[in-house]
Amino acid sequence: MDKKPSPQDVIYNVRNHGRQPSKRLRENLERMFEASKQHQTANGVSWNLTFNEYLELITQRRMQRMEAELKAGKLKEFMKGAKGYVLTTKNRTAYKAKIYDPTTVEFVNRNKSLRNHRMNKGDTHSEKSKEIMSIKRTGTTQTEETKQKISEGNKGKVLTKATKKAIADARTGTTHSEETKAKQRAAMQAYHAARRAAKEAQNGTEGV
Repeated sequence: MDKKPSPQDVIYNVRNHGRQPSKRLRENLERMFEASKQHQTANGVSWNLTFNEYLELITQRRMQRMEAELKAGKLKEFMKGAKGYVLTTKNRTAYKAKIYDPTTVEFVNRNKSLRNHRMNKGDTHSEKSKEIMSIKRTGTTQTEETKQKISEGNKGKVLTKATKKAIADARTGTTHSEETKAKQRAAMQAYHAARRAAKEAQNGTEGV
């Protein structure tokens, strides 16, 4: 005997007549919904979104695109790409509130999701975000070209007293390892040797 539809299912079917997902796509969307729910709730998000409300966030055009990708056997690949769709908060305010409901989230492509979460002036990274960025950068090195660009970009910049104090406060109590000290000494020796060589070459040219 078929399960009798709930009042919520009836309302959803009336509202969304003509853009119901196929059985196969619905099964995929159910898995995506549950995976997102588990991931977000594990990160402290208050989840107040039903599966039917989730479906209502999907436009007919996006539903058709997913049906086409599924038919071609490329839905998984498509959804992982930059143009693939994700359930995401509408802006950083909603993101910080950590509430998922029909008014705070939307079903959009990954590029739009990234734009939603761009940091604004005055925003700061959480300690968890800083830790993730630190781990990702561990072991990476910058090319000489990148270093040169950074050097050129910093030329002429003057730090404010407040910035200098913040840097000093952050460094208070920190100590360098012997390896770091050795590298610093070697770098300074090389720097001064290069300056002496340049000065001697200049003096030699002037004396000719």
